[in-house]
Amino acid sequence: MSNDKLKTFIESKLMDELIEQGVADWEKVKELEEEMDIRNRKLISGEEFYAGGYNDAEWPPRVSREFVAWNSPSHTTRRDCLNGYFQ
Repeated sequence: MSNDKLKTFIESKLMDELIEQGVADWEKVKELEEEMDIRNRKLISGEEFYAGGYNDAEWPPRVSREFVAWNSPSHTTRRDCLNGYFQ
C-alpha cells in the first residue's frame, strides 16, 4: 500500500471505532477534518504560525524595507570591515 492509501485506511478505521464507541459524531468529525485541513493549508502557506504560544505571529517574519536596505552589503564600508563588524 502506498502511504496515502495506508493513511486513509487507518483514518477510516479510527473514525469507525470512534463512532462505534459513541465518542464521535460523523457530522462533527467531518467539520473537524475540514477545519484541520484549512488550518494545515494556512500553516503550510505561512498565513498562521503556531509555536511557543505565539498564536498570531507572522511567519515568515517580515522586516521593513529600510532595515533590509540599511543592512544590505551595499551599505557596508571599508571602515565597518576594518572595525570587525562584517568579518
